Amino acid sequence: MGECELTAAQAEALLKRVATDDTFRALFQAAPAKALSVLGIPDDIIINLPAACLIPKTLASKATLDDLLKKYREVTVNAAMGMNVPWIKMEQC
Repeated sequence: MGECELTAAQAEALLKRVATDDTFRALFQAAPAKALSVLGIPDDIIINLPAACLIPKTLASKATLDDLLKKYREVTVNAAMGMNVPWIKMEQC
């Protein structure tokens, strides 16, 4: 079994759902693989995730996960803003 990861968009979608959707949270806690499938993650990605990612578990509180989502988005925005294209102002002589 190879290592596999979710894309940034998939990870953000997952974090958003477990932070806001009680039904999805319950499904993810009981059957993570099924929840990932419901989220639209392809089966080939799910089956190649580390086994520890797919065992039932208790999630942190929705408030904690929502805070994590906000921090994730802040880091993402800061990283994107750091990719400014140089701007050269040329004056006519």
